[in-house]
Amino acid sequence: MATYYDIFGQKVQYLSSDPSDVQIGQVWYNSTSNTAKVQGATASGVWSAGGTYPINGTNISGAGPQTAAIAFGARVYPGPNGPTNVSNTYDGSSWTATPPINTSRSNSGSAKNGSQTAALMIAGNTGGGGTETNVCEEYNGSTWASVNNYPVSAREHDQGTGIQTLALCSAGYTGSYITTTCTYDGVNWTALGSPSNMNGARFSGTTCGTQTAAIMFGGTSPTGVNVESWNGSTWSEEAASFNTPRNAGGSAGTSTNAVFFGGEPTGNGAATETWDGTSFATTGSMATPRYSMASNGTALAALCTGGSGAGENTTEEFTGAGSPETQTITTS
Repeated sequence: MATYYDIFGQKVQYLSSDPSDVQIGQVWYNSTSNTAKVQGATASGVWSAGGTYPINGTNISGAGPQTAAIAFGARVYPGPNGPTNVSNTYDGSSWTATPPINTSRSNSGSAKNGSQTAALMIAGNTGGGGTETNVCEEYNGSTWASVNNYPVSAREHDQGTGIQTLALCSAGYTGSYITTTCTYDGVNWTALGSPSNMNGARFSGTTCGTQTAAIMFGGTSPTGVNVESWNGSTWSEEAASFNTPRNAGGSAGTSTNAVFFGGEPTGNGAATETWDGTSFATTGSMATPRYSMASNGTALAALCTGGSGAGENTTEEFTGAGSPETQTITTS
């Protein structure tokens, strides 16, 4: 399709419906709706409501893009707050149940860049306090299957990212805060040892990126504002801090282009900030404050599912600033 510069000074296209392959700056006239339109870009990030999640769940794990995601595990809320084996896929508008995970649990890590046909669930909590597990499972689009266990102590609130065959997982809780980092190649886990430990022990942070380039935001202990970046071998603490301090939030994107949202305390649980690899910028807030949610997608198209607060069965979708947006041209 033509760009704005290609059609400048030329006749505007006269179409019966909006074109499907549109570039920013393109102008056309829709004869069905009798409106002139231009393909612009969003000025700031904005959240919108997604499909209703099938259960009231918190401490959920997730993976995949905004319009083809999967969410699994959870604590059912309100009481008895036990873990569940529920797993569901999302098509951008509604959720559909899949076969359940084998070990009911919550507070698990995931390879959040995975897909509906290649997901990885890492460790978690199978009950209340002191019931951490190191069991891991993979989903192939039809069934969940147990794979090699996480190679260090059983834990929960561990933070994973990457894909099913190239995953990264760090931190967590097993009676104390943890710094260890492990990688997964689709078959075997490798505990990387002391040089690859995080600088600050923590749990309930949130990680996004790849196995070789990741970012972790926040976490409980030592503070809720620590940011660490991963280069494939070591973690480095970033100088920047959040504009709104919090932990147990969600994130999506890469190590240099990400969005960080939600978290506790609940008074800060709607806050949303973008990360450019150097600093944070505040953008549009979530509709419902929450924490301990599933989070995945990209910096321009993130997905938030469930979480503690008032959004346990709700989904919110984030559209980042600069995303393509069809706008109607008016005379005002």
